[in-house]
Parts: sequence; structure tokens; C-alpha cells
Amino acid sequence: MRKIDKIHIHHSESPTIKDWEKHGSEYIFNWIRNWHMKKRNFVDIGYHFVVMPDGNIWEGRPISVKPASIENHNSGAISLCFIGNFDIEDLPEKEKTSMVIKIQKLCEEYNIPIVNDHIIFHREQDDEKTCPGMKIKKNEFLKFNE
Repeated sequence: MRKIDKIHIHHSESPTIKDWEKHGSEYIFNWIRNWHMKKRNFVDIGYHFVVMPDGNIWEGRPISVKPASIENHNSGAISLCFIGNFDIEDLPEKEKTSMVIKIQKLCEEYNIPIVNDHIIFHREQDDEKTCPGMKIKKNEFLKFNE
């Protein structure tokens, strides 16, 4: 098993929550997987987990496999993605709660400290990104032990 010491947080941007409402979780998950594999040439979906607006979590690539998450920062990472564009959409409470619980469980399982530099928003390591959306404020989203 690879060493895991951080968690990356993303949003899909597209598809949006409205897309999910229209098509459902299976379609959205497979759309992202196909886009990653066919357009980005990834071997699988880039994320380990995808959190749907209804709070259900879909498993992506195995945790034993490094994510295709943040270029040059994937070693030691587990990657999670919200469905939605949180630059313009509001994060549903069920989706937020599921993500927070999943992060807490992963941190406990892999002994990852719940501190700012171990829970990483994509935009923190790529200045051209807003991911997981500017409507999500990290300190409001997670309570850190710092």
C-alpha cells in the first residue's frame, strides 16, 4: 500500500447539480469517468470518491492507486470530488455532510491530521483554479485542529 498523508478536494464544475438532477448519479459518475479516460487519457476516473448532491458517495479508482488529481502533487493523496459548480451553485447540506464525514473517516483510517496543510483544496496548489468553488470557504467547511 502506498503512503497516504493528504486529501485533495475538488468540484466537478461540469456536470452541475442541475445535470445531476436531470440524469442521476450513475450517468454523472460514468460521464466523468469517460471524460477522464477518453479526453484526458487517464487509466480510470481521476478521483477515489465522488460525492453526489444527495449525499451518496461513489467509489472511483482504488485508493491503492495514485489519483489524477493535482498535477505534481498526487503522491500520498486521496482525491475526492463534489458534484456541482460551487462558483455559482450552493453546496447542498447532504453533500457537504457526506464529504465531511468521509474526510473524517479517511483521516482516522490513514492517520492523516485534520489540519490545513493535509486537507487541500485544488485551488491552493493551482492558481488558475477555483476548485472546489469559491462559494466553499475552507475554514467554514472543515473545523481544523490547529
